[in-house]
Amino acid sequence: NMMVNNIPDQDEFEKQLKLVLPAPNSLDDAYDRLTNFMDYLTDIIKQGIVSRRKLQIGHAPFFISAWWHFQDMQEWPIYYKSGRKSYIDDKLYDVVNSPVDDYFSFRAVFMSLMEELNLSPWETEHLAVWYRDRNPGDGEPEDGEPEDDELEDDHEAVSHSQIQLLLAKIG
Repeated sequence: NMMVNNIPDQDEFEKQLKLVLPAPNSLDDAYDRLTNFMDYLTDIIKQGIVSRRKLQIGHAPFFISAWWHFQDMQEWPIYYKSGRKSYIDDKLYDVVNSPVDDYFSFRAVFMSLMEELNLSPWETEHLAVWYRDRNPGDGEPEDGEPEDDELEDDHEAVSHSQIQLLLAKIG
């Protein structure tokens, strides 16, 4: 909504959405599409056409992943804040200053848990919410979308041992 209301060149915006919203064919395709879309938004900000605050580009991975998920639920989890917070609290992944890399780190953890526990995407998301509610971190309300100020500098790769640790804690 913020993008529709604030980007003046709606024809170009529509073109960019048509490029990014169809479900990707591969991880590389998804990474390229999301990167290109984020670059498009960043360029608009750098050119002074629209302020960062008005575009709220940190929400774009949530929005795009939701569209991808509706088209292919098994491959593209939605970038819900609740799931991310659960995984961050258990040190399964850390956010970095790249919304694109953050989504794919989140996806790697989500997909590993889904496979290891033999759960559906829906069950995997609900497990994260249940676990977070059972072990509250900072008590923040969940709104389903990322905040721009949630991005941090450090990033650790998800290891098999970290996933096993979470499974042991849940189990």
